[in-house]
Amino acid sequence: MSAFPITEAQIVSLFMESVGFGLHIATFIVCLRTLLGNSRGVRKPINWPLLCIAISLFIVGAYDVALSLYHIIVAFVLYQGPGGAAASLDHISNWVNVFKSSNNFAQTLIADAALIYRCWVIYGHRWAIIILPSIVWVADTIVSAVEVYYTATLRADSTLPEAQRANAFAQAYISLTFVQNVMTTGLIIYRIWTVHKQSSRYFSQSYSTNGAGMGLSRINRILIESAMLYTIVVFITLVVDFDNNNSVYGVSSFLVEIAGVQFDLIIIRVGQGIATEHMQTAVESQQLELRIRRDTTVERSGGSKTVMQSHPSHTHFDVEDSSLHQKSPGLVEDAHDV
Repeated sequence: MSAFPITEAQIVSLFMESVGFGLHIATFIVCLRTLLGNSRGVRKPINWPLLCIAISLFIVGAYDVALSLYHIIVAFVLYQGPGGAAASLDHISNWVNVFKSSNNFAQTLIADAALIYRCWVIYGHRWAIIILPSIVWVADTIVSAVEVYYTATLRADSTLPEAQRANAFAQAYISLTFVQNVMTTGLIIYRIWTVHKQSSRYFSQSYSTNGAGMGLSRINRILIESAMLYTIVVFITLVVDFDNNNSVYGVSSFLVEIAGVQFDLIIIRVGQGIATEHMQTAVESQQLELRIRRDTTVERSGGSKTVMQSHPSHTHFDVEDSSLHQKSPGLVEDAHDV
């Protein structure tokens, strides 16, 4: 028996998920405005894959918090059998528990897939970068299906930490999720760091006037674009799950909402043109401009030099909402890519 009773754990779980869902609503609204809104009166093309993912994560999050509320009402109000609310909540194969477990897996798998895609984008669509995270993701999907099967067929009065077979697969799932998130988060942080070094080199004058602001901007970029907050919550869930404590209900429910919040924040940054790939585009644009100026410098007889202004037709820039996008192949497919 866990030191944290199932009745208290489920109430705390509902509270934590409600707080997370409130954050999810706020970020989802801004995310929709970013994806569907106009910029300077110009209608932006809708990125349907990102829109569908954001809506899917929000629907799963809303459905999960509704299930949590229903579960609490049934246990504490409608159930009149022996054992009270604890007996109602203890039945692990209850359809509500099965669906909530499925929601948790679906939400994190979608968020993890989006994070892998994000890593692929900022590394210039290099498939080799995401091979290992993708393999772990596939393994995670298989493990989650097995865990849902055992949860649905256990037919025992026990909580998840007490159901050894189902909990073993739950622990394997969260372990693989954490490993995959560490890999993708580490790769993204490394990419952000290298792009920052390049941008500091070519735009030092712009940033030197506000060193503290640049530091805050870099921290903000790392926290949001690398999904570090999401990875931290995954780690907390891992620790609690291996402790065989009923508090795993609250942390895992909160994780469902944080997965959607993190994805919304990434979309918002990309839509505003302040994501890492936009900074990378600006750096490569500056490098291209310097090369053009150098190559078009003609040495005249007598030692004087004439710099010929060059405006190549294949280099085009759109300045939109403080963003700088270069339409060059292999770097940014769409201004709204994640």
